[in-house]
Amino acid sequence: LTFYTAPVSVMALLPFALYRESSAFEEYYATNATPTILLLVGGSIAALAYNVVHNQMIAVMSATATTVLGNVKIVILIFASSVMFGETNDWGYKLVGGTALTLGGFFLYSYAGLRDKLEQMRASELKAEGKQDGNYRV
Repeated sequence: LTFYTAPVSVMALLPFALYRESSAFEEYYATNATPTILLLVGGSIAALAYNVVHNQMIAVMSATATTVLGNVKIVILIFASSVMFGETNDWGYKLVGGTALTLGGFFLYSYAGLRDKLEQMRASELKAEGKQDGNYRV
């Protein structure tokens, strides 16, 4: 999807970025060329690595599991950044409850998926041994 939407986004946003940001960027780049290049190259490599990992996760897992894991990642990032930057005083019941709900849902989703896989493995083992017809619950 990004393959098709990225060129359209670039064409739509590039004129505005050049108009609004080009003079400030040129001024900053003139005094900080190396860090600017490293930041652009490093950010591009990180984005590429993220996309490759994301596509491989979808291939290995499922789109639903990848979405659930992505939501958990966001919650953990928000939680970790709050702790790292000392913003724990701003935590309210909604933030703590939402975090607990998201992480609890992730753990239940993972548990259910693992349980189903275990049941399938056990049923196939019993069927191979000829002990049951494969309808076995762990």
